Amino acid sequence: FERIAPLDGKPRDVPQAAMVTLRIDAGRTDKLRPGDIVGALTGDAGGLAKDAIGKIDVFPTRSYVAIARHQGEHALARLRAGKIKGRKFRVNRI
Repeated sequence: FERIAPLDGKPRDVPQAAMVTLRIDAGRTDKLRPGDIVGALTGDAGGLAKDAIGKIDVFPTRSYVAIARHQGEHALARLRAGKIKGRKFRVNRI
């Protein structure tokens, strides 16, 4: 049998995902709803377009929101700087 060496480095032709996921450290126990997250992202001047927002999952203590890759940094900065339902929450990119 001939031994084959393992591949080195990263694959070159793998496309990036269309969306990035943001984790918000708040959920149902904080009375957070998907509409609150959409409002925080799209409200006021300079907000995201609603088609840049994907699926939103709200769990008891965490929430996850999919954002179009090209808008990910803008959405992250917007959620970190602003408030959701009048409160500040920790937001991280996964």
